[in-house]
Amino acid sequence: FGTSYGSQKFFATLQQPTVNIGEPYQGGIVAYIFQPEDPGYVVGETHGIIVSSQDIAYTTWYPPNSLVTGTTGYEIGTGAANTTTIINFVGDENQNCAALKCVLYDFGGYYDWFLPSLNELMKVYENKGEIGGLSNGYYWTSTKDGLSGDYARIVGFSIGDAFSTPSLNTNAVRAC
Repeated sequence: FGTSYGSQKFFATLQQPTVNIGEPYQGGIVAYIFQPEDPGYVVGETHGIIVSSQDIAYTTWYPPNSLVTGTTGYEIGTGAANTTTIINFVGDENQNCAALKCVLYDFGGYYDWFLPSLNELMKVYENKGEIGGLSNGYYWTSTKDGLSGDYARIVGFSIGDAFSTPSLNTNAVRAC
């Protein structure tokens, strides 16, 4: 019955960094900022996709990928899991594996790079003008074609076409 007071407490809220697509951030370049319908979106927080500032390899996906299962995730947020699955299968034996090239990439003090899923790489393509430095060639995704044996998905950065190609083909690799 009355008013009482405790000791005075001070606090500060963390301000989310203001980042824009195409700006350098955490060892790479901001390629996409999550929207409300995206997995990983959190109200009041800024999250998104960061892409390496350069192509890190020109290599094969991994021969033969028909033995690798569980890498058919294509949605935003599945690239890291796909990459882990590939690496768990491959180990560090095949130095020409696109996923392994991403895992071994260590630029800007960051070591958590992965081979992007199909939809993650499509977001990179959609913002390639702001990102800069991307070729008009084809880039590997971590998404295996679930129906076609030794095929994996690539994205053409000339017109944004996505399709399956043999995993023994050689294409560019950009880490996320």
